[in-house]
Amino acid sequence: MCYGSDGNIVKGCTASNNDTGVSITDGDPLQLPPLVPCNSNMVKDTVCNNNDVGGIFVKGSDYNIIMDNITDGNGVVGSLVGGVGITIRFSDYNEIRRNHSSNNVRVGIMVGWRPTDPPIPSENNLIVGNELSNNPVWDIRDNTSGDGTADTANFYKKNTGTKSDPAGLVE
Repeated sequence: MCYGSDGNIVKGCTASNNDTGVSITDGDPLQLPPLVPCNSNMVKDTVCNNNDVGGIFVKGSDYNIIMDNITDGNGVVGSLVGGVGITIRFSDYNEIRRNHSSNNVRVGIMVGWRPTDPPIPSENNLIVGNELSNNPVWDIRDNTSGDGTADTANFYKKNTGTKSDPAGLVE
């Protein structure tokens, strides 16, 4: 979607059978630290399904709104990467709201990433009102730490699902 570009709106689209459905990133998913942020974008009413790596990917970008989307069936069984409906990595102050994420190969919503030295956190994100189901590893996973919900660096409210890491991110 954007590489170093702010204020974009993606609404009412379908992204299927790609590497990633929608990306809000600096262009290189593995670059540490992130190069050029993409801030204040919106992804709304969009369907991201059957993409090889994932549905919606936000990296190194702040103040984005990801809402009312469907991410379903993303990832390739047996692959060592991806399989996540919505990924938030090295990004702060984003809203992840009222999305449906199901049947992804690994995780419905993933916040944070494997530890780096020094850590590059994803903090003060609001994850609220999402419906998650049939994601085999976790419905929500957050590997940050801080003063947020369940000792993460983020805030979770009214997300439905059956399994989260840490516990307490879904109802």
